Amino acid sequence: MGTFVRTAGRDRINIGQPRRVRLTIRLRDGRTQQPELAAPVLMNRGWSRVPHIYCLTAVCGTSTGHGADTGALDLRLNQFGERAAVIFNVPEFLSRVERACNTASLARDYGLVEYVESQHHGEINCFTKPANYAWQKECRIAIAGIDDDVYRLEVGSLTDIATIGPALEVIESAKFEIAH
Repeated sequence: MGTFVRTAGRDRINIGQPRRVRLTIRLRDGRTQQPELAAPVLMNRGWSRVPHIYCLTAVCGTSTGHGADTGALDLRLNQFGERAAVIFNVPEFLSRVERACNTASLARDYGLVEYVESQHHGEINCFTKPANYAWQKECRIAIAGIDDDVYRLEVGSLTDIATIGPALEVIESAKFEIAH
């Protein structure tokens, strides 16, 4: 089940599976059984406990050496909508997200998605995804405390910090180089 943790004034949303599950069954005749469970179990009592997830593609360096990382966006990103925005002032964008969440008294967190192999046995949360989705290069903003199925986070106009255009055109034309 998800938990909301506040540390130093910042909310952290932790939605994940427990590391270990033990089930004990006491039968009427007094015998106790502890069956082996096939996998950890995630239980949730309602959608209000699951954060709303806003997904973005992040262009960030992956190299540990000197030089530059270069690349382009994956054309499969076109399946996520007709329009795309390239946010060129990320700190200001995140500041607007923070203000919008504070105004609405919503818990929030954001970060890059960690892509894990299918045999991964560590923490699974809303910032973890199977490795076969790594082409998405995803950054997520998780917002909790919303009871509606659909929620529009009002961050204001992005025209001063982003370029917006047809998704395929943006994806095909976006080339990046990140110097180290």
